[in-house]
Amino acid sequence: MGFGHGLGVLFRPAVPCCRRQAASRLHGEYGYPHLHRHPRRLGYSVWAFFADRALFFDTAAVIVTLILLGRFFEARSKGRASSAIGKLLELGAKQARILRDDNEVLVPIEDVAEGDLMVVKPGEKIPTDGIVIDG
Repeated sequence: MGFGHGLGVLFRPAVPCCRRQAASRLHGEYGYPHLHRHPRRLGYSVWAFFADRALFFDTAAVIVTLILLGRFFEARSKGRASSAIGKLLELGAKQARILRDDNEVLVPIEDVAEGDLMVVKPGEKIPTDGIVIDG
């Protein structure tokens, strides 16, 4: 990989990455432990390019590319997990059958209070956690 390709990969996507890393280091947080070395490698590679020494643009470009791919896959999996959790929450019961004065009353799940007696008929979803009293 040449000078131009390495710089393109390093500067376009890596500059925001390096900025975030620098900002997090100022606050004492360390996300990607070795990302602070990439600007040093880049500086050495620019110097080595003009001094006819060994170049590390390809190595730095591959490392940054792998970090960015990791972030992409992490964001995608977080999005899928959030979507799955949302779908699970939609499956829950919306109402609960509460026993009040020997009558069964349907109330919204938000109105169920501690100490209420719930009645769950066969085939119904169990609306909340609780202790089985009978049945």
